[in-house]
Amino acid sequence: MTTATKETGLTVALPGTLGEVSIRGEWIASRDEILSRSTAIKEVSDDDGYESAGECLKSVTKSSNALEAMRKDITSPFLDAQKKIKAVADKERSKLESEKKRLKGMMGVHMEAVRKRQAKERARQEAEAQAEIQRQIAEHEAEIEAGLIDDDADLDIVELPTVEIEDEPTSYDTKTVKTVTYEVVDVAAVPREFCVVDKGKLRAYLNANREEIKKTLEQKKTHEFIPGVEFRIEENISAR
Repeated sequence: MTTATKETGLTVALPGTLGEVSIRGEWIASRDEILSRSTAIKEVSDDDGYESAGECLKSVTKSSNALEAMRKDITSPFLDAQKKIKAVADKERSKLESEKKRLKGMMGVHMEAVRKRQAKERARQEAEAQAEIQRQIAEHEAEIEAGLIDDDADLDIVELPTVEIEDEPTSYDTKTVKTVTYEVVDVAAVPREFCVVDKGKLRAYLNANREEIKKTLEQKKTHEFIPGVEFRIEENISAR
């Protein structure tokens, strides 16, 4: 199947897709037969029962693995197509994304400069307003002291008119969006509930020291090779 978009001219050849996905009835019947034999086993109490359960486990595992292998084989072309489409699109978008970042950076610098001017103007107006109020109070007290007005005369404060402050800049189809973000500045100070154990590093440590770990665990059941991490040997029945 080939698809193309008018806007960008992106043309992609994809494997054919089906409107419906189903599994053949023969496989379903085989699966049900295997499950019928397996679910008939209610307990394993002797060697013969263990052998029967093992045979069923082998059949169950083989059937399940076969279907999973088929699924991976069928979906592989689609996953490859996704990766190729993304790689091509990312490559061609990279210049646009870089330019977007550059423009947003310059606009952000200007926006911050405007906000600083706004804050400075607000502070100036507030300071002037407070100074005017203090002047009027001092003048009122001087008139009382000079006997020009009564001691209980009310003082009507005349506020200074507010001067309009510069608006934030706007551009067609753009807007300033405020989001809350974070940055870890001191890892040691972060509470434990916000820390996650890196399981990838634990697996890498186990793989690199597997033989040494196994020898130690043969002598004792558990051991903390890494503080706070307990290693032990677990036994599981494997079927292929």
